[in-house]
Amino acid sequence: MQGLKVGGRVIHTGAQWADSGNRLRVPSWNRLDLNASYATKFGNTPVRFNASVENVTGKRYWIGLFGDGFAMAGAPRTFKLAATVSF
Repeated sequence: MQGLKVGGRVIHTGAQWADSGNRLRVPSWNRLDLNASYATKFGNTPVRFNASVENVTGKRYWIGLFGDGFAMAGAPRTFKLAATVSF
């Protein structure tokens, strides 16, 4: 189908120590994201529709470690829709 693009990505982060004494370990995790876009025209106006799903499997994970023993939870499954109009 002309104008359609699909894609995805897999993110892997290895296990990490969450404290300076190496007593608290955060496990490794994987995340799957999918996206699609469709480009078309309405009259002479270019329009692109975008859709994406981040964390398709709804995996619980720690996105980052900050300081000694502070971890931030990753986002749950997230849906995004957008349209871009060029005029």
